[in-house]
Amino acid sequence: MTNEEILVEYKNELKRTGKSQNTVTGYLNNISQFLSWIDQSNGEINLERDGITATDVRLYRSYLDTSKKYKLSAINTKLAAIQNFCNFLSTTYNKEAIKVEKKKGHISPKVEVLSKQELYQFLKYVDINANLLHKTIVYTILNTGMRESEVADLELNDITNLDSTKCSRIIIRNGKGDKYREVNISGEYKSLLREYLSHRPTSSSNKVFIGTRGAISANGIYKIVSRLGQQKGLHVYPHMLRHQYLTTLAKNCTTLEDMKALQEIAGHSSIETTMKFYVHSSEEAKEKITQNISYF
Repeated sequence: MTNEEILVEYKNELKRTGKSQNTVTGYLNNISQFLSWIDQSNGEINLERDGITATDVRLYRSYLDTSKKYKLSAINTKLAAIQNFCNFLSTTYNKEAIKVEKKKGHISPKVEVLSKQELYQFLKYVDINANLLHKTIVYTILNTGMRESEVADLELNDITNLDSTKCSRIIIRNGKGDKYREVNISGEYKSLLREYLSHRPTSSSNKVFIGTRGAISANGIYKIVSRLGQQKGLHVYPHMLRHQYLTTLAKNCTTLEDMKALQEIAGHSSIETTMKFYVHSSEEAKEKITQNISYF
């Protein structure tokens, strides 16, 4: 079996296990780069015959670090893809199980959000200029932290108790990693969603967000949010609004129970992921504790 055929089989396995299209694309790109490096460094590799060795991985990690000078996060992203691929080769082709050691260190991941002034400007523009559909999409992400794919997948029966005084919820049935979660909604957003649904076009689709050509795709969600930002002179995209929501919630977290709730709302597999993105020291805090060092 050729390397290309093995990569096709690997791609199908990633999809079968529920990986998102973005994850599949990222893994395949990183594996292709790794295999190209092996070919250039050591001669053409035959995956079915040779597999991947611990030495291959160790030397590639050194190459990424010392020659390419990639950042820690980029190195470990590539190594995570290689670990996944090595696991696939081990289980599918009975190759030696390789433990890929990530590069140690810690850098708080950069979470891009709008400043308070930028958010105010953006939402004021949306309130005045966006149509009801686009406005509701923006506020849905800002009030639930949903990913654009989750917004696109939302169906009418995934919204509960919208017309009652009881606690209303949005259900995300197939989030990233095929996770199920529920997010409470209330206040002005609940009223906005109710208004949108009363004007929602008739459609054979059960999706919540319907445009002139039918149900809006994840790519369509991205374009709507991005275009509204551009019209106001701002760089805005759906995942930024998700970060905006979760970062704001994180400021209210003071206990482990709060953090567990935030983890569930975010749809993360582990609390470590939530902590990594939304609970970490700021640059201001680092500067504060280091600016006036005195030993005497």
